[in-house]
Amino acid sequence: MEFRRSTLADAKDIIKIIKQAQEYLKSQQVMQWQNNYPNIQVVEQDIKDQNGYVIVDDGNVLGTVTLSFDGESTYDKIYEGQWLSDLPYGVVHRIAIHEEHKGKG
Repeated sequence: MEFRRSTLADAKDIIKIIKQAQEYLKSQQVMQWQNNYPNIQVVEQDIKDQNGYVIVDDGNVLGTVTLSFDGESTYDKIYEGQWLSDLPYGVVHRIAIHEEHKGKG
């Protein structure tokens, strides 16, 4: 099993996994990831920005995640709270596992 940066060649597999996650969330009445988000353009941009990662086993993409260490403007101001530190931080977005591999640890 390998955890690596995703490539444009992985985009089709990543979108398949994201669509599975969208359907699952919808079936659970969770509105996150609906309305065609994330879509192929978002996935390709994550890859171009070198923030997209995949878990691959035996040539098959099992999962995907976006990791960014560039900061995020939406976190510049926090309402009803404060950061515990001013140190650099990472952000995890768009994490999903292929439906056949959920619950395997």
